[in-house]
Amino acid sequence: MVEISPFRGYRYNPDRVKEIDRVIAPPWDVIDNGMERYLRELSPVNIINLISKNCNPDDVKKKFDEWISNEILISDIEKGFYFVKHHFIWMGQEFTRKGFFTLLRIEDFTTGNVIPHEKIFEKYSTNRYQIIQRCRTNFSPVLMLYQDNSFAVEGIIEQSSVISKCYTVDRELFEFGRIVKSEDINTIKDIVSKGNLIIADGHHRYSAALKYYKDNPSLENSFVLVFLINIDAPEVLILPTHRYLPSSVSFIDKMDVFKKYFYITEVTDVKTIYKIMDREESNALGVYESDRFYAITLRDINDVKKNSLTDFLICGYHLMLSCFTSSYCHISSTGNHRR
Repeated sequence: MVEISPFRGYRYNPDRVKEIDRVIAPPWDVIDNGMERYLRELSPVNIINLISKNCNPDDVKKKFDEWISNEILISDIEKGFYFVKHHFIWMGQEFTRKGFFTLLRIEDFTTGNVIPHEKIFEKYSTNRYQIIQRCRTNFSPVLMLYQDNSFAVEGIIEQSSVISKCYTVDRELFEFGRIVKSEDINTIKDIVSKGNLIIADGHHRYSAALKYYKDNPSLENSFVLVFLINIDAPEVLILPTHRYLPSSVSFIDKMDVFKKYFYITEVTDVKTIYKIMDREESNALGVYESDRFYAITLRDINDVKKNSLTDFLICGYHLMLSCFTSSYCHISSTGNHRR
């Protein structure tokens, strides 16, 4: 079981920040130098000033404290969850992805309740660790997936009031609001606690929070800010990406593992792979190894949801969640740090 908790978050003061569009930013780890300059020019209080990997943690703390003192950021009085409805278009189709911010009690990966899929690089975790250490706050959530085929959380989100609307730099609409009714909070906690959570994006953020908690094992450090999305929702899109794997990892040697979940077809060239991928209604991808080409097609999407593709993670293949877009940042947690 996992444990989530409502919290009082710091968010932008609508009386001081009239245009939320100008202060939000994509996840810190996808922002290049050009995007960072653009975001800084949008507003002196853009969240990039707190989340950038180029920021000195001491400077971040100073700026964060100033924004609170000047009421650029204000804290809610009542605990709750915070939801987002993200409207976007993919392949000509309109989607609305619904998720919510919560605090998650930190667990080591060995418990099996929080499932990673990505290698962690110490230099990035160190930067996130220092931000937590100086500011005692999570400025960016860890994006995670839970499973619920009843879609009860989405129903609660639809019935909850929207506080603000804004557009991202890609002109995608976000609707933001709070969930504060005790019966709704208890329903959501019950749903999420019954299953495991998969990290879709934010491994370094989670690992930094985990290390900080281990170094400072107190109740206030035992939670991390996460954004949860239902893996059963049709708006959860897993986009293709190219991966180059080291020679020590072999698809051919592990083919029997893949056959549990995929139909495998050896073909003559890469063009044939693309043809198969184009006509398949299921999820398909191509593999090239030792001058041989393969098209592999997922047998049943439910295998992904039930088994989290653990076998493939052991093989060293990133077959899922490789190109996830995380939620835009304009909220920070107070539950595990500032109170």
